[in-house]
Amino acid sequence: MTFEEIQSKLNETLRLAEVKVGTKKADLIERVYLKALRDSGMDVPVVVDILLMSGRSVAGYKPSNIGKRVQLP
Repeated sequence: MTFEEIQSKLNETLRLAEVKVGTKKADLIERVYLKALRDSGMDVPVVVDILLMSGRSVAGYKPSNIGKRVQLP
């Protein structure tokens, strides 16, 4: 399962549960969802573990402009 698939399904789960991304409840749901994936034998990408260990949300992750060169005036 790819990161994008996991993120999409997590967002759908949070939407159905009427929970906002970034709340304590959303964090708990994310961790339980990912634990269930691992328990069922699914391969979870390493980036998911990195985000969780750093305290960031998988469902709320948006790529930033890190590493992009800024054009100076």
